[in-house]
Amino acid sequence: TPMVTYDYGDGRRSTVHCMPWTQFALEIQASNGEGVSLPITSDFWPAFIDKLLAFFDTKQPAVQKDETLEAVAMVEAGLHAIEIPDRWFEVKK
Repeated sequence: TPMVTYDYGDGRRSTVHCMPWTQFALEIQASNGEGVSLPITSDFWPAFIDKLLAFFDTKQPAVQKDETLEAVAMVEAGLHAIEIPDRWFEVKK
């Protein structure tokens, strides 16, 4: 299954592991090695659809443009990394 690691350049990293047969979860590990697993149990999709429909109605986005562009840049870099594994790619802002 695809896995992408993001290095934020300040000692922090995050990894996205796409496993379609599992529930959404967040795994966090501190620099001292301690960690925690947090299941994500929110009703994301109904709220997302409500915000999306509101956007189509009002033309006012629910989030800042810069945040959207940053998220899209991370997804694009991640997709590129999946195509060419075992290499680091810069996230273009």
